[in-house]
Amino acid sequence: MNAIGYRRPREKGQDLAEFAITLPILLMILVVIVDLGRITYAYSTIYNAAREAARFGIINPYDAVGIENRALSIAVGLDASTLTITSFVDEDADTIEVIVDHDFQVVTPFVDTLLPSNPLPISSRVTMRIER
Repeated sequence: MNAIGYRRPREKGQDLAEFAITLPILLMILVVIVDLGRITYAYSTIYNAAREAARFGIINPYDAVGIENRALSIAVGLDASTLTITSFVDEDADTIEVIVDHDFQVVTPFVDTLLPSNPLPISSRVTMRIER
């Protein structure tokens, strides 16, 4: 560019070349950000599902089907086939523990090679005292 701000004719292709070089990097960063958002959503969802299922379980501690259905109803947006819901009642401590496991599938290319496993296991465990 000259002092006035006009481009010289010989610099026309330089912008296109720079854009072509940086575009794949910017797209990869964008996809990684989307995947991190998906992981955050999945963890938040399974935590809320475990908490709500445990809240249901403190009133109905031996209704395993009801506890599982409550967790599944809260886990909106997650594939139900990748969720594992387990509940334990501890008679001695008078508590119920609900564990929700989820297998998160990473979609970012090259990032899945950096992870120890794909799908990535995410788990949440909530323990509450049973109301009598």
